[in-house]
Amino acid sequence: MSFATGRIVLTIVAVIFGLSSIPAELSRSHVFNPSWPGHARYHVVTYLVMNIAACSVALLLLWDANSTRLARQGACGLLLAAEAALFLAAVFPGTSARADGEPLLLRQPISLWMGGLLCVATVLGTIGILS
Repeated sequence: MSFATGRIVLTIVAVIFGLSSIPAELSRSHVFNPSWPGHARYHVVTYLVMNIAACSVALLLLWDANSTRLARQGACGLLLAAEAALFLAAVFPGTSARADGEPLLLRQPISLWMGGLLCVATVLGTIGILS
């Protein structure tokens, strides 16, 4: 994969991951879930803001004309860290990756499958921009 293609792939990942967080988190099953305590909602909004910030900084680092190789590596790291949080949180005792009513695919929530696809795309894009 070329540098240009890798940068496009990472841009698509950052936009999808950053924007898809908004309706997912600001929904009746998350922030507006009346059964959730206020502090849990606080953490969801904190995650949402950090996720959007990470994706925005990654885009800036990918497209800044003065961006160095190290800055582009940082962009890839930001995206992978944000995506890894989906899987690390899912294995933490007492948590569930499945939102209320979310469909399953092979006994796993669709959101985890999408996160996995974004991780694969991020790794491929990273190989492209660093080769």
